[in-house]
Amino acid sequence: MSTPQAKAIYNTREWRRTRLEVLDRDGWKCRECGRGARTAHHKPALETLLALGVSPYDKTYIFSACHHCHGVEDGGRAHPPKPAKPNRFKRWL
Repeated sequence: MSTPQAKAIYNTREWRRTRLEVLDRDGWKCRECGRGARTAHHKPALETLLALGVSPYDKTYIFSACHHCHGVEDGGRAHPPKPAKPNRFKRWL
């Protein structure tokens, strides 16, 4: 989510502290696949939580996610797939 409201939340000291607390709580591992995690992900989405009047810093709705799983959870919004690299060895086949 890249709305001005979300950017304002993600740029706060409170969010940075919450993010680190969530990552520490989850052992810096993705809750979905177990790989190393560097992202704290809202579930349900941040806009939904805000619409319901839930604090964006409520750790009940935040979990650790790796880069891949965070992109999957966001439906490709956060991390669009990279274009495929051309197969440089194809010309030899």
